[in-house]
Amino acid sequence: MKLINKLLTIFTVCSFSFVVQLEKVLAATLTVISESAVVNKNTKEVLFTINFNKTPDFLSTDEFGRQADSFQYFIEADGKFPIWRGSPYYSELDAIVRGEEIHVAGNIRFRKALPSSSDPNSGGWGDIRGSVPYNLNGNTVSFSAPPQHIN
Repeated sequence: MKLINKLLTIFTVCSFSFVVQLEKVLAATLTVISESAVVNKNTKEVLFTINFNKTPDFLSTDEFGRQADSFQYFIEADGKFPIWRGSPYYSELDAIVRGEEIHVAGNIRFRKALPSSSDPNSGGWGDIRGSVPYNLNGNTVSFSAPPQHIN
């Protein structure tokens, strides 16, 4: 019985330690709390707003050139996300919003889905459709884009 109690104590301590470490990892991971894309008919632009669980770090990179925090949007104007329609999966996407490239030029790039660009920063996506500045206010990122960047 003492051996079982010792094993249960060890298991409980290890389980608690694992849960604590997992909570630290999850807290350190950038996640989207809420997001929106609203068309402004007066300015003829789309205002994107993304609220994260923490202030994102878009400028730091690791030894492999990977941005510390990033995001990416897939835009399909007709609302029929192509992944559920069969191959080729991304052939009908209108644009890719690449927060992953903020550290490269200090702005948010919009790319074509296909064909793949030779640009080493493209992430395998197509040519740049345009780029826009962004505003970072605490945990919230916002930016506006004209329709030609999106479709």
